[in-house]
Amino acid sequence: MKIQGFVAAFLKNTGHSRIEVRRTPLGDKIIIFNVRPGLIVGKKGENIKMLTSILKNKFNLENPQIEIGDIQNPMLDA
Repeated sequence: MKIQGFVAAFLKNTGHSRIEVRRTPLGDKIIIFNVRPGLIVGKKGENIKMLTSILKNKFNLENPQIEIGDIQNPMLDA
């Protein structure tokens, strides 16, 4: 819950829908569902790299993998 809250606060102006955190054998996978993924990724992936390094340091995650999920019908998603 703390990771979801932090990521939501970090991406507050990007219009994300929801965030899922999954544990995998290779590390933690964080899936961010958004209509416009370009706002989350940033220019040359700067936002993703910065978010990954913050998650490693602040929450002691070994290998956080951030993935962008697509919303099929944004009109049905609050």
